[in-house]
Amino acid sequence: MRATMSQYRNFSVLLAFLALPAVARAGESDDLVLLANGGRLRGEVIEQDPQQGVRVKLADGSVRALKASEVREIKYHDDVAAPPVGNASVAPAPVAPPPS
Repeated sequence: MRATMSQYRNFSVLLAFLALPAVARAGESDDLVLLANGGRLRGEVIEQDPQQGVRVKLADGSVRALKASEVREIKYHDDVAAPPVGNASVAPAPVAPPPS
């Protein structure tokens, strides 16, 4: 039995539909590195050192090394932000005034 063009088209649509969830999740596990110059990098942070900086493995498999001064903030895939990389200090939480 020979397949018709309609059957090929239906099969192609089915494959595309089944692939959508995998494509939608492709960037979910990436960390987000916000750069001091306003840029961004997505990938897996494989090394982080306050003096040396950050190494990020990108989607194509290459590794990008950044100096601590080039990194403003790192947001990990689970949305928990890491403290700034460098010599920046984090302000203490405000203290509530005493009750009147």
